[in-house]
Amino acid sequence: MHTRHFILRCAAVLLLAAPTVSTATTTLPLSAATRFADDRTTGQALFDEGDYAAALPYLQREAKAGNDESLVILAYLYRYGKGTKADAAIAMNLYNRGMERDVAECYLRAGEMYEKGEGVKKDGAKAFGLYTQATEKGHTEAQWTLGECHRDGRCGLTPDTAAAIAFYEKAAKAGYMYELLAMMYDSDALGPGRAADAFRWYTAYPTDRYTAAGRYRLAQLYAQGLGTQPDAEKALDILKMLDTPEAETLRDSLVQSLKKTAAEFEGGQAALMRYLGSHIKYPSVALENGVQGTVLVQFTVKADGSVAGVSVKKSVDPFLDREAVRVVKSLPRFKPAKLGSKPVDSSFVVPVAFRLQ
Repeated sequence: MHTRHFILRCAAVLLLAAPTVSTATTTLPLSAATRFADDRTTGQALFDEGDYAAALPYLQREAKAGNDESLVILAYLYRYGKGTKADAAIAMNLYNRGMERDVAECYLRAGEMYEKGEGVKKDGAKAFGLYTQATEKGHTEAQWTLGECHRDGRCGLTPDTAAAIAFYEKAAKAGYMYELLAMMYDSDALGPGRAADAFRWYTAYPTDRYTAAGRYRLAQLYAQGLGTQPDAEKALDILKMLDTPEAETLRDSLVQSLKKTAAEFEGGQAALMRYLGSHIKYPSVALENGVQGTVLVQFTVKADGSVAGVSVKKSVDPFLDREAVRVVKSLPRFKPAKLGSKPVDSSFVVPVAFRLQ
């Protein structure tokens, strides 16, 4: 869990920071220069493209002009040496400037530098205070970071799982790391017996906002009745979105466990045969030639009970075949087959008999 958390944290961190100061200018390639209308847009676009050195002068000008977003990105570039030589002192200077303007992101990043001793004397208490200030300003990653501090006893704190959970939940409610929180509850990383909490966070947002791993785990919870009532049909709905061997195995197991009922014509088989017999129009050519027999017709009864995909399974005569297909296509809706309580498509074969009197 710690490894997964670290990866997700790194992904979040990489989206956020940047460098400062030199007034030297660099020449931007004409194609890029003409694509973007101002320093802010150009600097951000070049940063997003990974062209950090080219982005640097644009971000410097925008940071100096008071653009907080550019200042944060610029501090990141200096902190991590992206497109310029790493310089923690310049990065901290930028973060201090941002904190003077009450930029929540700068409190968080400065806190990280104090906690790790990057360019400043390591100071856990100072880091905790900065994290707290960022949290008070609604910064969701800072909320998560305080959860980690409480959980792991960082910044001089005594480990406190309950306090950690409070901060994790606050961040997740704002849409940050909600799937990771579900996984932490699920793996007992926040204490045993938290399956209901895991289920709550696996279902806090629409299913398509979760990774394939998260969706699969939710399907397992439904299938096994962990943290919720067993519901094989909901599990199957989720598994339909997944194309992995594990999902296929679970899907097959659930299908086998569910009771399946066949499609049924209103009134049963006898009513079906009466309908066919009363609606057949014996082809005149077949009558003249004395042709008779039973055509087997196959079709699909859709989940809504309608008839589709009608074709001849066993032929007798082209004219009889054609009439058999016509009369089957005219059938009213069936009671569809069900898998558990859910209507599903099913295959059906019916004999259409032609007999000369």
